[in-house]
Amino acid sequence: MGVDFIIGDVTTLQVDAVVNVINYKLKDGGFVNHAIHRAAGSELKEHSETIGACPVGGSKLTLGFNLPAGYIIHTVAPM
Repeated sequence: MGVDFIIGDVTTLQVDAVVNVINYKLKDGGFVNHAIHRAAGSELKEHSETIGACPVGGSKLTLGFNLPAGYIIHTVAPM
């Protein structure tokens, strides 16, 4: 099993999961994160409010909601 890298719009990819770099509160932010939240729909925002914060270096998994991707892996990168 290998890893494929795809260049394109992450909100339109029909893949198992996309990775989203996000702030520790899992809130909608800027750039790619905002595009993912906008495309996934309000369900992502509502669900993110129920799963709690994520530490730097950690990750949380959510459904893709309205994205063609099945899941979103949210990860918090150091500043």
